[in-house]
Parts: sequence; structure tokens; C-alpha cells
Amino acid sequence: MDNQLEMEKLSTIIEVTILNSGMLATLTFVYDDRINSPIPSELMKEYLEKHKVIYGLDEQQLSLICAHPLTYIGKTVNIAHGLAPLDGKDARIEWGEFYIQENTGPKELSDGRVDYYSVKRILNVKKGELIAQKIPFTEGEAGRTVSGDLIPAKKGKDVYLKPGKNVVMNQTKDKFYAAIDGQVVVTDQDKINVFPIYEVNGDVDFSVGNIDFVGTVVIQGNVPDGFKIWATGDIRIYGNVEGSKLIAGGDIIIQQGVIGHNKSLIKSKKDVIASFILEGDIHAYEHVYVSQSIMHSNVSAGKQVTCSGTKGLIVGGKIQAGEKISAITIGNQLATSTILEVGMNPELRSELNHLQTEKREIFHSLDKIKKALHLLEKMQRTTNTLPPEKKQLQVELINQQISMERKIKEIMEREKEIESQFNRIERATIEVFKVIYPGVKLVIGKTNKFINQEYKHIKFVQEEGEIIAKLL
Repeated sequence: MDNQLEMEKLSTIIEVTILNSGMLATLTFVYDDRINSPIPSELMKEYLEKHKVIYGLDEQQLSLICAHPLTYIGKTVNIAHGLAPLDGKDARIEWGEFYIQENTGPKELSDGRVDYYSVKRILNVKKGELIAQKIPFTEGEAGRTVSGDLIPAKKGKDVYLKPGKNVVMNQTKDKFYAAIDGQVVVTDQDKINVFPIYEVNGDVDFSVGNIDFVGTVVIQGNVPDGFKIWATGDIRIYGNVEGSKLIAGGDIIIQQGVIGHNKSLIKSKKDVIASFILEGDIHAYEHVYVSQSIMHSNVSAGKQVTCSGTKGLIVGGKIQAGEKISAITIGNQLATSTILEVGMNPELRSELNHLQTEKREIFHSLDKIKKALHLLEKMQRTTNTLPPEKKQLQVELINQQISMERKIKEIMEREKEIESQFNRIERATIEVFKVIYPGVKLVIGKTNKFINQEYKHIKFVQEEGEIIAKLL
């Protein structure tokens, strides 16, 4: 074959195929007696370009083909490769030297006991110390097909962290520094804060009074009946909590326990940790960890309620958790009424109950309005007119009717949204490591089961609309 071989002759000898979404090009040779001499490489490149192969050529392979075309008769050869895009890296937060990864659950000691007070530690910083640095995401690098078309890369995901109380940023807004000495707490909406600590070296009494503090509160003694503590950070009590009110934006950790006398209220935006709870009202957005017992109490957690220490007893009252309830023993031989509910965030369950009550009240009021309007319409048909004051009343009632019907529609839409959560219960579990007694009512999602016999070493889940028991 001489250098004058025309392009159209090449098309009868060599077939070009583009595969894998443009990421691979191949050459297939057919027999032709005109292939009796080397093919000029420039002619071959021109031929490939005509078939839209212009990127990623294997120059070494191309040289061999052009020099010895007869060798490739009847063969298919890879001649060009595209370049895959390189996706960008996600942004990340690098914490300062003060930071030690927090534990996400209770610590098991060497002797087998569970230390429910070592779940988390205070992260302290000094004024001016670097708290965190944001490493930005990268855009990535585009790829290219054998035809030269760009393949865009996926850029990395951004991460958001905003300065909160007592935190300042540098000019480039990628480094966070402490403005005061204190505790680092990341709160709602990804705000990073430094909170100071308020400490009471003993019991809360009338010389201390109620506490409302922007930061973390530490009580070295007890909190008696009637006192109230609000904290934007953690609340840590080293004694008992009686019939008092504790509200925290972080964890509530009670080294002894809760003796609520059915008049306590303890609410945490994170976890509640205690040795025991007796006649208490406890609400945690995430977890409740108890090492000894939960007795005759109302306890709810957005994720899990765990009572798995040495005793690990749950008896009486109502326990609610979004994902799981676990204990050593549930109920007692006296068949004390005990209710366990999992499979839906207790806050949503409470909201649903409130919406249903509100809807009933509106329907009741709406029924009265419709009856009043019916009387006014009957009066108008009889007299062909209405006095001005009755006409004004009619207009007001019609406006109220429209407003109530709109409100009912909004409530029903929200009810539908919440009820859809009942179907997301594949992770909902009730675990009993020793025994569960008759007298206990289980609720998983919308499904109920009354325990009428003892079960041991068991877990309960919902499958196909029924609550079933499985051995642990």
C-alpha cells in the first residue's frame, strides 16, 4: 500500500467503532489484498479524525498498526481511550487540638459495669484558641471522550458551620476562634459556640434560686422540689433531682437519679443520662440512658431508650422511642400496666394527638356556624331581607367558615405527613435481655400487642402488620 491510498479505500479496509459512551475506540481490519505495505501514520490519524476519534490515541499501538497492517487482519484493536472525570472532594471540618472524638454511648468498665456518666466530656478551649478550620470542597477535573467531548466532574459537597456565641472568624471566614474561655458546643443550624460554665458547689437552695444560664450548668449536689434550671448547654447534676424542672440545649446528666413525685419535667435537646428514674417526666431529642431502673415514669426519646445496667428494669408508666427501647427486665410479676411505644418520634406522635384534638374542636365550632348560617338563610327566605346587624353577622360567620375549612385542610395535610412516618418502622425494635412480664402493652407504629405470657431473651419487631417476637 503506497502513500497515495485514498481515504475512501481505507473505509473498506478498516472499521472504526466508538464504545462505552465514548470512552473507547477500536479498529477492526478486514482482509484486502491492497494491504501490502505500511500505512502512513498521518493518513491513519486523518482517517480516525474523520470518524471523530481525536483524543486519547494510543500512539505506540498506532505505530505498530501502521507499520505492520497485515498482522492485524481479522482483529479488533483498542486504539483510543477516554479520560474519566475526577470528582471533587467534599468540604470538611478539621477541629483544633482541644478536640477529642466524643463517645456516642455509655462506657463499659473493665469489671463489666456501665459508666453512664462518661458518655461525653466537656470540650474546653481558651480565649483565642483555634476551634475549627473549614477545608473547602474541590471542583474536580473534567474528563474527555475519545471524540474530545468534555465530561463534567461532580464538584464536592459543601459543609456549613456558622459562628455562634463567643466565636469569631478570620477574614477569609474559614477559621473559627474562641472569644472566651469555655466549652465548645455545636447547636441547632450548625452553629458553633463557646459557652461558659456555671457551677454550684452543693445543693440548689433558696440562696441559689432558679438558674437561667447561657452555657453549661454544673450542680455538685441535689436539686430539690420546685426549682427550675434552664441552660443553653449541658446540665450536669452530681446528686438527685426531685420534683424540679430542667431544660437544656445539650445533655442532661444526673449522676444519682430522678425522684420526680409526678411533678418533675426534664427536657434535653440531646441525651438524658441517669442512674434511675422514679415518677419522672423525661424527654430527650436523641437518647435516654438509665443504668438501674425506670419506674412509673413518662419517658420519651427521639432515638433510643436504654435501661441496661446491672438491674435494667422498666416497670409502670409509658416509654416512647423513635427507634428502640432496650432493657434487662420489663414489667413485673404483678402485671403492672406498662406501655412501650417505638417506631415514631414521640414529638411527632404528640403533635399528631394535638392536631386530632384541634381538628375535633374546629369541626364542633364549624357545625355551630353552619347551623347559625342555616337559620339566617331561612330568615332571609321568609322576609326576603335581613336587618343590617343580621347581615353583618352573616358575613362574619361566612368568613369564619372559610377560615375554619382552610385550617381543617392544613391540619389534615399535616396529619397525612406525620402518619406517613408510621410506615418507616423497619428499624423499630423492643429488646428484652432477661424477661418481659404480662401486663405490658407494646406499640410499634400503629400496631399493638398485649403481653399475656412471659418472654425471655427476646426482641419485638413489626413484620407484615404484626408485632412478632424473635430470640436475641
